[in-house]
Amino acid sequence: MQTTMYQACMIFLLTTGLLACSQSPKYDVNALSQAQLQQLKDPDQDGVIRQRDLCAQTNSGALVTVDGCSKQQSQQFTSVYAVQFYRVDRILACQELRSLLALIKRFQLSDDPLKLTIFAHQLPEQPALDRELFDTRVAYLKERLWAEYREQLPPIEVNVETVNAAEPFVMKENQLGIRAYNLATGEVMRWHIYSMEGRQQSDVEAHSASGW
Repeated sequence: MQTTMYQACMIFLLTTGLLACSQSPKYDVNALSQAQLQQLKDPDQDGVIRQRDLCAQTNSGALVTVDGCSKQQSQQFTSVYAVQFYRVDRILACQELRSLLALIKRFQLSDDPLKLTIFAHQLPEQPALDRELFDTRVAYLKERLWAEYREQLPPIEVNVETVNAAEPFVMKENQLGIRAYNLATGEVMRWHIYSMEGRQQSDVEAHSASGW
């Protein structure tokens, strides 16, 4: 008797459950999954998914909070690279160009023009020669970069500034040779290629090799 009642209850429950399922609204599982996937995407690539992103169009490279909004502070990237010319000519080794290109790619945050500034030593006894030499080097560097890597580079703006070779900062840098300071803040990259005269050729070669 108990078994019969138990079976009757089970049949009633199953029938009721099936009826409830047949009357419930229908869901498109595929559509629901696509919607969820859309919410998991990160279109502005700031590291915060769309579902939690309160600022949907964050600038590339900006520091953001957990809700995807900018922290309202700049992020500065700094690197040092030596661009080596031999003595008083305009020769620039191929490996220097490749290294320079790699560094440009690393810090290029937008399609804005790359601002290239060469700070050159100005020796009191031959300022005109110094200026002519460094103007030539600037033109050559731009020409070679543009000729070799036109498709991979943004527009390049170039200028030259001379400094007094007797200044303490310059004298300090003389011990290390040529320096390039690369500053990228937000969307603008500025190169400072710092050069000098009077290095021995063996030192130049060793420096280039260690940098590559």
